[in-house]
Amino acid sequence: MMRLLLFVGLVGLTLSTSCQQDRSKQGDDQSFYGETFVWEESISVDQMKLELDKNQPLENLVVEGVIKDVCQVKGCWMTLVAADGLDVRVTFKDYGFFVPKDISGKSVVVKGVGKIVTTSVEDQRHYAEDEGQSEEEIAKITEPLTEYTFVAEGVKIK
Repeated sequence: MMRLLLFVGLVGLTLSTSCQQDRSKQGDDQSFYGETFVWEESISVDQMKLELDKNQPLENLVVEGVIKDVCQVKGCWMTLVAADGLDVRVTFKDYGFFVPKDISGKSVVVKGVGKIVTTSVEDQRHYAEDEGQSEEEIAKITEPLTEYTFVAEGVKIK
């Protein structure tokens, strides 16, 4: 009986410690997701797009913007508003973290890699499904799309 109590106690301590370690990955500020980072300057979504037109990929970028949409299934991607209407899709490095699903309209700072990619019809339809678009809207997606993307290592919701 004593061994069983000792075992249960050790398992509980291990689980408690692992949960605390998991929370600490986001630092003390719970508005960080993924890696925490410090920044002195950032560029806008539109400035990033102009820079990507000249050279890509661009690494260690710190970009500030407003969230338009968030994956409503898991929070595994979001889009940032761009002035030209061609929003930037943000995914998360190694699918390693997610953001809350209720943060549309909030300001955010992201750190990571920007690039231009061609998104397949299949992936576009998947994203549209995640957004909750109708079957009719999804069926209208018939061509690959060249778009600006960002792979975030860390996200700070302001």
